Amino acid sequence: MRNTERENINWSDDELRASVDAYLYMLRLEVHSVPYSPTMYSRFLETGPLRNRNDASIRYRMRNISQVMEERGAPILRSFSPAPQVGINVKKKINELLDERQIPIPAQKRRTARGEEPVKLPDILASLDELKGMLAKLEPQHIAGFGHNNPPGIYAITAEDVLDARDAVTELERELPNASTDQSISELTDRLSRFGLKLAIWAGQRITDFAKAGAVAAGTGFGVWLTGLGDQIIEVLQMIARFAG
Repeated sequence: MRNTERENINWSDDELRASVDAYLYMLRLEVHSVPYSPTMYSRFLETGPLRNRNDASIRYRMRNISQVMEERGAPILRSFSPAPQVGINVKKKINELLDERQIPIPAQKRRTARGEEPVKLPDILASLDELKGMLAKLEPQHIAGFGHNNPPGIYAITAEDVLDARDAVTELERELPNASTDQSISELTDRLSRFGLKLAIWAGQRITDFAKAGAVAAGTGFGVWLTGLGDQIIEVLQMIARFAG
């Protein structure tokens, strides 16, 4: 049962960090013209890293992030109009989190130019195969904080999450050439998209310490994201969206 008493308690750094990383992940999908459901992601957050917050609270926090993004001259999510009533301390923390991530929004915009090129099935299958290879290397011993041995308060990526993502890729490789229904393809891409969101939040929880150290090792959680897995998920989802559209 939800601990409703916590609804009026100040948001923790972990909660704000998860909100910012979820927002930026959705923004990447939107910039790359990948369909997604803000409601689905809100429900995921409500049952996961923001389990002590309700839907209205989560959506309003996303609007707060839109406000800060707009003030920074950055793109914002269409689904969350800016809400200017942001507390001073919360605004400061959101700005700090965005600074830590050094999100290259202009570069993301330029990448959408690739989306104008025709997408062919062999290209998608090649990208899926590359993604499958990356996921095959994603083993617990290679990732700091993987699984159930995380420090308290850290949101986990489990072995089951990785296996589900691998299964979704394998099923997409089988279903796409067989011209399966849009619904079946949509369900599979939703599974892959949710894994990308989990990975983004999980990796983002490790940025601060590594950023302070001045480097991000390839073996760390955020290092895994930087070495291409996150980008590959976005690329696959974008290619399938254009192919299906």
